[in-house]
Amino acid sequence: MSARPLVSVIIPVHNRQRFIAAAVDSALTQTYPSLEVVIVDDGSDDDTPVVCQDLARRHAPRLRWARQANAGPSAARNHAARLARGDLLAFLDSDDLWLPEKLAKQVPLFEDVDVGLVYAGVRGQTPDGALTPPVPRRYCRGRCFFEILGQNPVPTSATVIRSELFAALGGFDEGRWRAEDKHLWLRAARRAKFAAVAEDLVLRRLLPEGLSVNEAAMMLGELSCLDDIQRLFPPQNAWEARRYRQARLWVRRHYGLNMFNQADYAGARAQLWRAQVLAGGDLGSLPQFVVSLLPAGLADRLRAALRRARRPGRAG
Repeated sequence: MSARPLVSVIIPVHNRQRFIAAAVDSALTQTYPSLEVVIVDDGSDDDTPVVCQDLARRHAPRLRWARQANAGPSAARNHAARLARGDLLAFLDSDDLWLPEKLAKQVPLFEDVDVGLVYAGVRGQTPDGALTPPVPRRYCRGRCFFEILGQNPVPTSATVIRSELFAALGGFDEGRWRAEDKHLWLRAARRAKFAAVAEDLVLRRLLPEGLSVNEAAMMLGELSCLDDIQRLFPPQNAWEARRYRQARLWVRRHYGLNMFNQADYAGARAQLWRAQVLAGGDLGSLPQFVVSLLPAGLADRLRAALRRARRPGRAG
């Protein structure tokens, strides 16, 4: 790989006419100079294609774009990757933003020939432009398969991967509409080392239309991902079997707590009970499980009390 490898910025877009230009600008104004931008419009029915055409005209030849019938972000990313010319692929969602030094801090980590993927942290940005408080996060480096089996610490818009590795893996699984990123990262982790820049180099827009999340569907996508990964890479010993079990525990507890926080007490009760069974007694989420058994009005009051008790600066 050359001293300044070409980075292909991969942007899938669907009905984001208000945001795509800002995402592109955050890519083209990177302090790292050797890059191109490849956009694939995934069947937008607003003015996104008009905006993309104008961007391609103004920024040629550094920016190219194509259209496809609506097939989902995985298909759009794979389409863009086939059009890309770079040694490295950097993914950027059409409503996210990069800080100017993102690529300049990530690309040098590929000097280690065993590193196949480099990622960084993400910070939320509210509709009025305010940044959410920084969140402490762990970064996995090296052989990360079992570290990311449960919780996925690798944000898509903060990820750069070698083009040859992406191609060897067959890209994103287009049959998956949830946890497709985690599915790819886990397959990549079986072949290559991961590296990380322990800084928040991406801003993720917190859009009103993105606040409502189907937690049950997300959880089923995560569990389906784990099932398929275990089929591809079956555990070789008791320790590995335990890590798969712990990953399922983490998924059920994580989404169970999310359901609890959204006052979906029936969903929370079911998943937190399963987490307790998997863990042989999951004391960490026991208070939420007990509250989920109560009548809704009382549960709401106790849920609010639990939230207040978790606020920083409170005793205990």
